[in-house]
Amino acid sequence: MLVKTQDNTSEGTQMKKFAMIAAATASLLAVSALPANASFDGNIGDVNWSVNTSSSWGINQIGESNVNNAPDGPYALDGFWLEIEDPTSADDYLSLGCPANPSSFTVDGNDSLISCADMDTHVTGLDGTGEIRVFGGDYRNLVARVSYTLTNTTGTDMNRKFDFYFNTEECNNGVGNIATSSGDLPFTAEDTWMLCNNDNQAVEGAAFGPSWTTSIDYSGTNVSSDQFNVYNSSVLIPAGGSVTLVYYVYSIGALDHDQTFGVTDAAATTFMQNTFDPATIGSSHLWVGLDNAANWNGVGTAGGGNDLAETGTEPIGVLALGALFLATGVGIVARRRLTRR
Repeated sequence: MLVKTQDNTSEGTQMKKFAMIAAATASLLAVSALPANASFDGNIGDVNWSVNTSSSWGINQIGESNVNNAPDGPYALDGFWLEIEDPTSADDYLSLGCPANPSSFTVDGNDSLISCADMDTHVTGLDGTGEIRVFGGDYRNLVARVSYTLTNTTGTDMNRKFDFYFNTEECNNGVGNIATSSGDLPFTAEDTWMLCNNDNQAVEGAAFGPSWTTSIDYSGTNVSSDQFNVYNSSVLIPAGGSVTLVYYVYSIGALDHDQTFGVTDAAATTFMQNTFDPATIGSSHLWVGLDNAANWNGVGTAGGGNDLAETGTEPIGVLALGALFLATGVGIVARRRLTRR
């Protein structure tokens, strides 16, 4: 946050201030000048996040490859993003991406934001924007939210099939599922979130909301899998209207599984139960900036979730983020639905 200069500020201090502003401006210009298909890979808070902002708008990884050196977030996730059924090929799904550079990288209170103003939805007449918010404060940079706002620019209602792809970083090589929202181990269409332990000793959770899942495909078994495809067979996007879809990911060290930092399975389960309860999430900071979400039907903001964050762009934060962008070229790949086995 910029600080007002006092009248007795020395000329040298003034020059430093102008230099900082110039550096931040140069950083922003450098980011905007990056080639298309840029990705973010660097620390947000005290945890390393890898965010793919080209072929898929979502999160690739959390934490460090050497988990014993990670301060909080162990190595987790091989993928976390939304896909839409290919309009030219039934049962093939394409990930929603941000083919141009992300529009902005800002700091909002304790949170870090990455946004996409022009998303590739692969469907004519369907526009999209996206935001990835990595939470700070009480969430210790270990919870992130990936959101998509889809706008139907035509005069006809659209019904589309979607898949939220979630790769748990080899939970099938760990102990598999620890808990689900329904209280058992199998992850089924009745569940709104799931929690597992992966082979890097991370307790890793994903929350899809109470109004999303119509079917699930998975590799391995549904209590010990590494890839889940969480489908919704009919998302209505009204003519000239918009829908917002919101998903959360959580990761922390697994004390019950040979990690030296983090939480127990019981504590992680309690966290998921309390944090992603549809009756209370709308009054928490996790709902900041949202009015409603189609896959969290019934969640409102009466509790003041939108008012909890201090909003403001900090040049120092933007400078730090801007220095971490890498240009990559990643092609969009159509993926066939996994076969349940």
